[in-house]
Amino acid sequence: MNQDVKDYFGDIVKLSQVFEKLGYPCEIHPPATEQEIAGWEKEIGHSLPSDYRDLLKLSKYIYMNRGFVQLHEPVLCGENEICIGLVIGDGDDYYYHFENRQFYREFEGEINLFDSFSGLLDNVYCELEMSLDSEFGDRWTAIYDELFPDGD
Repeated sequence: MNQDVKDYFGDIVKLSQVFEKLGYPCEIHPPATEQEIAGWEKEIGHSLPSDYRDLLKLSKYIYMNRGFVQLHEPVLCGENEICIGLVIGDGDDYYYHFENRQFYREFEGEINLFDSFSGLLDNVYCELEMSLDSEFGDRWTAIYDELFPDGD
């Protein structure tokens, strides 16, 4: 299991608890099974990147801040690319391109490339933090500190 993926997942779970405490439901579904992952790979005709597979083995669907950010099972959206999540829900999506071996985010033709899947997860985490900052100011950090007093 990729340690960065595991760490980011743990951080996202913590933020989900903060959102929940603030009255914003989140969903973190159970892990995908090897059979589910194999089925998705067969359906899309490609093997999934190992670090993305690691996330799916932690949760096959993550729904945060009323759907503002979602990470999900792979959905074929082009000959050589899959959609793996979204931000805001208005066409701002996370992708992986098999030919280029590149994770990226696209919105209205603007592409933001990530150097790795960890870079994509960092972007997800930052989006969630910015959302908390803009909606709740310092209030959310007090809740975070209350839930995780040792920074754990």
